[in-house]
Amino acid sequence: MFTVEVADDAATQRRGLSGRTSLAAGTGMLFRFDEPATRTFWMPDMAFAVDIAWISDGAAVGVDTMTPCVEEDPADCERWSSPGPVDAALEVPAGALDAVAPGTPVDLSGLGPGAS
Repeated sequence: MFTVEVADDAATQRRGLSGRTSLAAGTGMLFRFDEPATRTFWMPDMAFAVDIAWISDGAAVGVDTMTPCVEEDPADCERWSSPGPVDAALEVPAGALDAVAPGTPVDLSGLGPGAS
């Protein structure tokens, strides 16, 4: 279980966790999307790695570990894309999702728009 901030508007989703120096264990940021779609994230202005769970219909469909971008030009930063359409993504400290496999249920009830 994680205590999360919900990125529920475009500005908050664009900013994400950038500019922070760390992310405490057991915390994260949840990105909720109005419509399922393939999503792409990147790591400019990040000082630490995070795990991202790609979520569709209440289940993880994939997990990636994203590392900070060290490129001078943000356009050269690596990008990570969901393995298909997702309606949410969860970023937590790197390593926290090591045991999460595709199909793992994710309870998002009560967390932002579209909560069930």
